Amino acid sequence: MWALLTACSILGPRDVVDVAPRPQPDPVVVVSPDPGSTTSTSTSTPAPRAPPACQSPLADGTSICLSELQSDNDSTYSTAPGVFPDWFELLNTGTTPIASDRLLFVVDGEVFTVDGPEIAPGTTSLFVADGQALPGHVGTAFSDEGESIELYLDGVLADVWELGPALGDTSFARDPVTGTLVQTCSPSPASVNPVPTPCTDPREPLYTLGTIRDLRLYIDGSSYSTLQSSQLLSYYPEVPARLVFDTPTGPAEFPQVGLSLKGGYGSFRSSLDSQKPGFKVDLDAFEPRRWAGLGKIQLNNFVQDQTASREYLTYALFRAVGVPGPRVSYARLWVNDVYFGLYVQVEAVDDDFLEHWYGDGDGHLLEAAYGPDFDPGEESSFEYDDGPDEVAGRARISEVSALLAGSPADEATYTTLRTLVDMDEWMTNMAVEAAVWHWDGYWTENNYYVYEVPATGLLHIIPHGTDQTWTDGWPNAFDGNNRSALYTFCLQVPTCRAMYEQKLLDTADAVDVLALEPVLDQLLALTTPEWDADPRIENRCCRQSYADSTRRRIQTVSQSLRDLAALY
Repeated sequence: MWALLTACSILGPRDVVDVAPRPQPDPVVVVSPDPGSTTSTSTSTPAPRAPPACQSPLADGTSICLSELQSDNDSTYSTAPGVFPDWFELLNTGTTPIASDRLLFVVDGEVFTVDGPEIAPGTTSLFVADGQALPGHVGTAFSDEGESIELYLDGVLADVWELGPALGDTSFARDPVTGTLVQTCSPSPASVNPVPTPCTDPREPLYTLGTIRDLRLYIDGSSYSTLQSSQLLSYYPEVPARLVFDTPTGPAEFPQVGLSLKGGYGSFRSSLDSQKPGFKVDLDAFEPRRWAGLGKIQLNNFVQDQTASREYLTYALFRAVGVPGPRVSYARLWVNDVYFGLYVQVEAVDDDFLEHWYGDGDGHLLEAAYGPDFDPGEESSFEYDDGPDEVAGRARISEVSALLAGSPADEATYTTLRTLVDMDEWMTNMAVEAAVWHWDGYWTENNYYVYEVPATGLLHIIPHGTDQTWTDGWPNAFDGNNRSALYTFCLQVPTCRAMYEQKLLDTADAVDVLALEPVLDQLLALTTPEWDADPRIENRCCRQSYADSTRRRIQTVSQSLRDLAALY
């Protein structure tokens, strides 16, 4: 059959190989838990399938198999600036070299030749699947919705994968020990596979404790001046920039992204010459881009957190009790090759975040800063970040405000309120704010998001701006300051008050389970060398005292919450 296909060069990219029925492998179940979350999510689509081990189609034991394949490459492997093609690896598992002209690649019945280097025994060879007729390329790209992929050696079936849908920057990889096929968030192009960890969220490796990524931003002189003209709370211009980052095979780049400064009272810095500004990087500003599964990169300067740990610890506790808390990692940043130091990279509250937590990112998203609450007339003070209709989104705030202002604080009003607001999540948020001494959260009517989940119509709270937590013993919402409208209402209604008491106890239990003091030690060990080498650190003298204060709060918070619950 091989001779017939290759004779007279009749084999073309759309010729179908006549082969025996392919083997029917067992499915592999892929489950992807969300770190710090109370729930786990399994794939809702068929898992990838592969033979339990590579076939040995030839009598002499010559054997080759698919080793890894990426059908939706966003930022893993680059062939040119801004170019991220599909790719696959072949692994020679035999004892003799294999020339690529002995191979055929069949994608959903369409045949493609393989043109590349000879593959030595025990090694992998990487091929680009971008439809180009070049050495090391094959004449097709892959579907990220899944397809059947077959590999033939001398016309004999050597391997077959049945793939399901893929998420960007994940790959399908064969476990070198068991031979099973998994979807992994740590692709390893151009190298023999490590034992892959199954997952479907490409952001997971970014938020592994101990990870620090290197990022480089390049902007021209005009953009540099424009950024420095940014004004606190009133003017945050976005300029084009080039983003360079590391991949498993070396540096890669996005030629054009959007860059702006970020920060509010206390954290805003505008001098790129001498200060440490916070940055937002909008990867979608000029064309759709994803880096490690993210559409936006937020780099916080921690000028209000000398421990560089508070956001990590606080959001971990929020997630542990079921409140949507952004994940946190770290990055070293250079701007025009000038080292700006260590940054805290906080997951953006965007469509991807909302989809992950609520299963739908198309609802109304509003941001509160410096005063907005559920008080009549304040709906215009919320910033409408995203959603189908700004007028309708603000009307949802007004509806709750009118109910609280025009109705008695009793059980009947509470029953109605629960049809508008997810009070369980809201009061869990308040329990965590009490735990971490979050003086800059909903208690002060600042730094939080309101999101209406389309499926239920309920308003949820998403915390924000947690760099001043775990220290200083700031007063909290229990001091009767009549702020935090939903919280104040809840404490007046026995059923809601009892529910909040239970949330305090649940949060105390979560603190015990998380064992945050060793996590603090890990974070300090990770960031201290970076802190010492950071040329733009503010208040360098006080790091240890703030770390000691954070440790004391961690050690006492569980009992403090139980004591607080006993007051009710």
